[in-house]
Amino acid sequence: LNVRVSHDFRSDQSVALRIRLSEVAGKPATDVDGLFYKTDKGESVIGTAHGNLVLKDSTTQLEEGEIILFYPNQSVIRRFYRPSSNSNTILLTEECDQLCVMCSHPPKTKRYDQFDLYAAAIRLVPKNAVIGITGGEPTLLKTELFDFLIFLYLCS
Repeated sequence: LNVRVSHDFRSDQSVALRIRLSEVAGKPATDVDGLFYKTDKGESVIGTAHGNLVLKDSTTQLEEGEIILFYPNQSVIRRFYRPSSNSNTILLTEECDQLCVMCSHPPKTKRYDQFDLYAAAIRLVPKNAVIGITGGEPTLLKTELFDFLIFLYLCS
């Protein structure tokens, strides 16, 4: 999921949000909960303590307990974790130094290493959830990756 939104956030700081379903607009219980609802005009809205997000694609379906990442500077939400999925993964980088002949994905220079944001999102995920870590070659980010793995171990 990668959806454009309009928003009235008061900060440019990216945030992780846990989706709570609601038929009625209202303030979320905490600063990490986003209440997902439809307005009278048929708009899809996520109400948060930071401000509101209005999804450009009103057909987007979010589920209870889903974790999304919101990037105010880009006006985009991205799915981080979906409870009903059996393949939740964190893509850290598309960089790779192996150049394997059989690889169907040639290496790129794009990184997605937002470890602080991922750590905030991981805190919202249920205890027994499984999340894979992938990329072109995640160990290219060795220090950050190992620190992140230690964080994950301490969270468990």
